Amino acid sequence: SDIKFKTADNIYSADTEFIGKLYFLTTEEGGRSEITDEMYRPLFKLKDGLNLTSADQKFIGKDRVNPGDTIQSEIRIIWKEPYLAALYEGAEFVLREGSQVVATGNVLKILNEQLRVKG
Repeated sequence: SDIKFKTADNIYSADTEFIGKLYFLTTEEGGRSEITDEMYRPLFKLKDGLNLTSADQKFIGKDRVNPGDTIQSEIRIIWKEPYLAALYEGAEFVLREGSQVVATGNVLKILNEQLRVKG
């Protein structure tokens, strides 16, 4: 979707679920050995959760990232149902390729209120 909406600090795609801060592991830490391009779609899992889904990445201010980089990204969860009322600012998650963790992250800002923990 190319529909945009404005927030206080940026313009995000309308289908963005949340903004995350990501650290891409180095090759020595078990991460990827090559550059990661924008629109990367790894597996997404909350650190303390059981469910696994794919998640689109749209890097903020960069088109690609190297192993060892820390960036912010717009993240769109593909299978949303398990994550309804499950996210909160600061929630930790991992990005995986199969069983290999390639990045760790935390939720900075929730844009899809359906995903926010209630209460």
